[in-house]
Amino acid sequence: MSDAWYEFCYQSVVREHGLESLDNIPVFDKISQDLNHPIRYSMDEVLSTRVKSLNEICIQSGLRILNGRTPGDFTGQLTCYTPNGSSVVDYFIASESLMENILFFKVHKFLGELSDHCQISVMLKIDCKIKNNVDDNTQIPPSTYIWDETSPQEFQTALSSNKIQNKIKEINDNVYDNIDNFVSDLNSTITEAADISLKLKRPKKKTPKHLNNIRQPKWFDISLTGLRRQLDSKEKLLKKFSKDPIVRTSYFSLLKLYRKTRKQKLKEFRRSIIDELDNLHENNPNKYWILLKDLSKDTNKSTSPDIPCNTCLLF
Repeated sequence: MSDAWYEFCYQSVVREHGLESLDNIPVFDKISQDLNHPIRYSMDEVLSTRVKSLNEICIQSGLRILNGRTPGDFTGQLTCYTPNGSSVVDYFIASESLMENILFFKVHKFLGELSDHCQISVMLKIDCKIKNNVDDNTQIPPSTYIWDETSPQEFQTALSSNKIQNKIKEINDNVYDNIDNFVSDLNSTITEAADISLKLKRPKKKTPKHLNNIRQPKWFDISLTGLRRQLDSKEKLLKKFSKDPIVRTSYFSLLKLYRKTRKQKLKEFRRSIIDELDNLHENNPNKYWILLKDLSKDTNKSTSPDIPCNTCLLF
């Protein structure tokens, strides 16, 4: 926990109670004992001064730490991994009244390449009314069927069956006051005949576009791929044996080598591109512009958000 964050929490509590400090402040009068909540566990066995201060703030303000006492993390998993050791320094804190609305808390996979901290997330149960602009009378799109050479004959046979003929007769004899009811009955009759005679076409599973576009850059060669796989393997070992100094030293040594190699590969790739552009500019202008176009495709990324701001505000 950083000094700035601790100071912010400290000052917030002081201002809320109108005090000069937290010394001898009475315990929050509305707080209930932890008998109704699971006992909090933590894999971090070291209780630092800052953690003690954080516990005091939570007690005095009627707050609860979710780590180690919420479904998804009853063991208090470690959230930070450094060469000097591993600890729990990332918390989700909620008020006493909000505890019953907390469904799940998770410490995500450790990704040392990105950060020495694990991502944490929480799932809340919220009662809210979502504005729905879709008409309640909107019909579900009909199913699709496989149509081949024998389908016309089979479909006609189904329409000629006694069951379907009786339904068609009921539609003809019935007097409809609303055209929508007539269309609905007719549509259900035709769909039933199709279900009897035709094979239902199963929709193909579409891979999300963002997964199709995932690819490694050109400079990420086989050697980097091998190092990345070794790093993934050692990440799992570090997660399992976080207190083992040999495992920790081995992981961070490999991480240092991976970062250094990746930086070197990128630097060499950029240098080779510059040299190639210098040679093609005079000798082969056509390939020069083709290379520039390819580079623009690799580096051109959209800066616009996935969700428009107006839509986000309305939601």
